[in-house]
Parts: sequence; C-alpha cells; structure tokens
Amino acid sequence: LFPCSMYFADSEKDGSIRFDTKAHWHSSTELLHFERGTFALSINMDNYEISDECYAFVESGMLHSIIAESVYRESALLFSPSVLSTRNIDSSEQNLIEPLIHGNLTLPRFIRPDMPVFGQFDRIYREIADIFKTAEDRRDDQYNLSGSTDQLKCKALMMLLISSLAESGLMTASAYD
Repeated sequence: LFPCSMYFADSEKDGSIRFDTKAHWHSSTELLHFERGTFALSINMDNYEISDECYAFVESGMLHSIIAESVYRESALLFSPSVLSTRNIDSSEQNLIEPLIHGNLTLPRFIRPDMPVFGQFDRIYREIADIFKTAEDRRDDQYNLSGSTDQLKCKALMMLLISSLAESGLMTASAYD
C-alpha cells in the first residue's frame, strides 16, 4: 500500500564478495547510494564506473544493472513519485510534484560529494535509511514500511530531498516535455 521500499547490500554483512543486479527496469524511481566499493553501473546503455561515494537516480522505465566485485556497501530507495503528492493545488504540487510524477521533470543522474547539496542530501537520505532499517516488514533484502508514522516521516524526508534538489537547480524539464 505504501509505494516505497528500500534495499541494503553490504559485503561484510552479506558475506559475499560479488554484487550483481542483472539488467532490469521497473516503474519505480530508484535512488542508489554507493557508499563504499567500486561499481559498474549501466543505465539505458550508458556505462559508469563508480569508485567514490555518490548517489545516482534511475528514473522509471530505465534499463539498469549494477555489479561490484570486491568489498561494497550500497543501498537503494525505490519509490513512486506519486507518494509525494499531497492532493493540494499549491505551487509545490504544480511546479515540482506533478511534473515529477508525469515525467516532465528530470532528476539529476548523480549527486557527488563535491556538489554543495551533497551534505544536506546525504543527511536526509541517511535519516530515511534509518527508518527503513528498523522496519519490521522485511523480505530478504527488501525493507517495507507498514506503520503510518514511519510512512509519514519517510514522505516528509523525501519531500525534503526533492526540495533540496529543486533549490540547487538540479531538477530540469524533461527532454520529452
């Protein structure tokens, strides 16, 4: 019922040296946090080598895969942008949330430590991750929120993430707009 979940992968906790997420796509937007390790990330046939901490957005419908062959720590927040809708007709809904839901606003590909927004973005993301880490609804490496207060906290923090990106000028009109 809550279109948001989180995944955690850690070679030290998982006891695995190789991390391999086969090429796939889904209707959710995915926010990846590459915290430690070297990753081969492919998004819509564009290949990236990730060796420093960063965040990456994979928007709905994009084919993507991730491989790490050594020590790694990575997490992924999957969400439907509709979870951010307040159903109120105000400027934030009209200018940010609705365009994001309908694919008319594009999220940045990467958030890197050398970007001014990184510190704030990182703090908010880690607060979201902490909420999911205490979730009782777990299926293997997938964490889900079933409590109303946890869902509300998560939505509020996700709105802060989007707000920080918008304030930094990192959200742009889609090329298909």
